[in-house]
Amino acid sequence: MSLVDVSINRLGVLIPTKASLYRILVKELGYFLPDETSKAINEAYLLSVLKGEVFSLKLFRKKRITSQT
Repeated sequence: MSLVDVSINRLGVLIPTKASLYRILVKELGYFLPDETSKAINEAYLLSVLKGEVFSLKLFRKKRITSQT
């Protein structure tokens, strides 16, 4: 199951805390965000970043490695 398959509204079941969502955005998806303790970081902002509704820089893109058989 990929993140795309899951409704954003039901994301809270899979990612229960704001800190968890922050870590996924920064470490897994490569977004450059303010410090986690910043007042700018709230659930609404993080969901907006995830949906692509606000501008946010990406530090890297994860490359998908597929085997060719």
